[in-house]
Amino acid sequence: MGPPVDIFSLGRALAALDGRDLFNDFDNVARDIQRTLLEVRDVRYAGLDVGIRAAPARIAGGDYLDVVARNGDAPVFAMGDASGRSLPAALRSLTLKFVVRALIAAGHTLVEVVSTANAVMADALLTDEYFSMLLCSITDEGRMFSVVNAGHDPPLIYRRERDEVEELPSSGLVLGIQRAWIFEEQRAPLGPGDFVVLYTDGFAEARNPRGEQFTLAHLKACLLEHVPLGAQALADVLFARVEEHAAGTLRDDASIMVMRAI
Repeated sequence: MGPPVDIFSLGRALAALDGRDLFNDFDNVARDIQRTLLEVRDVRYAGLDVGIRAAPARIAGGDYLDVVARNGDAPVFAMGDASGRSLPAALRSLTLKFVVRALIAAGHTLVEVVSTANAVMADALLTDEYFSMLLCSITDEGRMFSVVNAGHDPPLIYRRERDEVEELPSSGLVLGIQRAWIFEEQRAPLGPGDFVVLYTDGFAEARNPRGEQFTLAHLKACLLEHVPLGAQALADVLFARVEEHAAGTLRDDASIMVMRAI
């Protein structure tokens, strides 16, 4: 993975936004925050083929994704989506991203990370604010998918043996609503050739100029059409299909992550 984000530089940039510099510097600061939320510079991990594609609907948005390396263990994949749009949503996602990273670095389990993040965000958010988020990992040499899902869109698992796409439904409430919510880890075995796709709601719910949704069914059909592709090529193709459907009218952030065991 790339070097850690210098959050102090972002803080200095935000502090520089006085009345004189506001209009000149705001876009640059927003873009820095957005890069922090969506860029994963190195997606090469032992035993895994990973592809990522993401874009905000505006200069900054509420989607966030991350891949967090762990010493001696499989990396943790994270995807989240803050309620609201633009810079306020991006700042909330930035807070969540670093809370999650710190908890993973401290050695907590997926359930512990999500439960603690939920308690932190419940204390910090306003009553109409919340996050959907999931944390997951692929372990046992690519044979086991483990996920804790806090109200996020269901992960998709391609099953090569049956040539079909399976949904793993959410098992938890979105973050920030109930501080003491008990989250659970779901586990799904993976066979040879199986792989996992994560995405945000802006991806599946993208609308064309006539108001028609892209839909989860369309996403599954596109995935089945391009199964032989590598992870990054598949992420790129699926994202291109959404952009084609929206015809330049994407109104929400859109993110997708593909994970294959190799």
